[in-house]
Amino acid sequence: KDSGSQAGQFQQAGLRTDRREGGSRFETAIEIARAEAPEATTAILARAGASDPNNPTQGFADALASGAMAAENGWPILLTDTNALT
Repeated sequence: KDSGSQAGQFQQAGLRTDRREGGSRFETAIEIARAEAPEATTAILARAGASDPNNPTQGFADALASGAMAAENGWPILLTDTNALT
């Protein structure tokens, strides 16, 4: 692969990369869950966007804060809209 890309740089360092992608960030989270935690019976729901347009950090704070707990327990993090289950 292209050594200038991030994946290429990882590969040059001897690391393997796997791409997970979907048509949206919601679908990408689902694809990651399917690939990495197919037997999980528990998931963490995190909001995917900010409810306050003046505070865009709300869009990733929930997922970031729950990352360690999700990793330790083998639970996927699924994204959802703030006001409705996506």
